[in-house]
Amino acid sequence: MKATQVNLDEAESGQEALALTNKNVYDVIFLDHRMPGMDGVETLAAIRAQSDGKSRQTPVICLTANAVSGAREWYLDRGFNDYLTKPVTGHDLEEMLVKYLPHGKVSLTGACTFNFESEDSLPEWLLSSSESGHVLDTKTGLKYCGSAADYLEALRLFQKSADQKADEIEQFFKEKDWKNFTTNPKRKPSPRFI
Repeated sequence: MKATQVNLDEAESGQEALALTNKNVYDVIFLDHRMPGMDGVETLAAIRAQSDGKSRQTPVICLTANAVSGAREWYLDRGFNDYLTKPVTGHDLEEMLVKYLPHGKVSLTGACTFNFESEDSLPEWLLSSSESGHVLDTKTGLKYCGSAADYLEALRLFQKSADQKADEIEQFFKEKDWKNFTTNPKRKPSPRFI
């Protein structure tokens, strides 16, 4: 998103998103299906139900790992305007912004602004990680992050949060908190939505 010059607000949970949509007008909202507490489907319903909410009519795009047949229709049936599958590429994100942002707020510059770097721009320790048994697909990492600096930042954030997230998932399991442990606790896993 850095390359787009879009002004952003971020929320870590559905409750934080509701606080923001209650007081701010947004042009587009990207909402993750899996969030702590309220999931994206519940959060969307709550946004639409805010009586004084400033973003009740804002287009909402679901971000999800559900990339199977029928997923798009499932999300549209729940009220989302569209959806993007993760990992999200810069190109797909840019297309979604162009599609849903008001035309007066979009200035197309021609070619995609994402300048993908080669693996040569990564530090040697990362490139040699496969030799030590730690295998990272650096080409794909660069493709989704766009630059070596952004890829390294994504790796740093993952490393910083991985243990905490694993502990949270384990705690959800121990407490039988299936809502936060699973993607959709109201349905049994099926080939369409896992």
